[in-house]
Amino acid sequence: MDLGIEIKEQGKNYSINYENASGWRRSLSRLIEDNVVFSPKDARELLKKEGDVFIYEVYNLWKTIPKVKEMSEKTGINCDVTVLNYGIISTSDSGELFFTYGHKHERGYAEVYTLLAGEAFLISYEEERQRMTAIHMEEGDEVLISPTSIHRLYCGRKGAVVAGLVPREAGHDYNAVKGRGMPYGVFLSDGKYDYQKNHKFKDVELDLSEASSGRTLEIFFETPEEVKRLLGMKSL
Repeated sequence: MDLGIEIKEQGKNYSINYENASGWRRSLSRLIEDNVVFSPKDARELLKKEGDVFIYEVYNLWKTIPKVKEMSEKTGINCDVTVLNYGIISTSDSGELFFTYGHKHERGYAEVYTLLAGEAFLISYEEERQRMTAIHMEEGDEVLISPTSIHRLYCGRKGAVVAGLVPREAGHDYNAVKGRGMPYGVFLSDGKYDYQKNHKFKDVELDLSEASSGRTLEIFFETPEEVKRLLGMKSL
């Protein structure tokens, strides 16, 4: 799907270019400050060695790209793109992979993530059910995120570029993650993925799953009414 952006591959990472870019970024120090990393000790050691490492950036396409802005104003659905760098929160070659902060929606709307480039994991935690799902994503995959889940992205063995479609009224509750993180973290250890449990959580079960390919981004521009229903919104 042509969103009007150019994705460039740079080693294990990606960047995007487009005119009048609008967005914001987060670095390692913020994740440490808000205590959302799995091992604060490893994170502080990395900060001391490498400085305030840039973790990810979010671009608000719905504010700046004409065709996306027009559709967003018509439907009330925002389209953002997250560029998540590859990295390990450790001074060794094993540790927690780079991730986005994570959030829960303030209102009961779903969200769709589509992986445009790279490799990622979508972590989805249903607090009432005490169950977390780790969904592996490859290029072209998409995931429908439950309205009630707390969710975040992890990179894989390289960075990731992820497009998100979410109702503008959904809201972002970052306090659902602040001070505790997520029940499990995605780690890279000896070149293999590992899922380690956060001691701040008890009795949370972990499920592993694979994403599926989809066309929701295309449908958003072709028949947006279908996407509104998918996200739990009222008709146009």
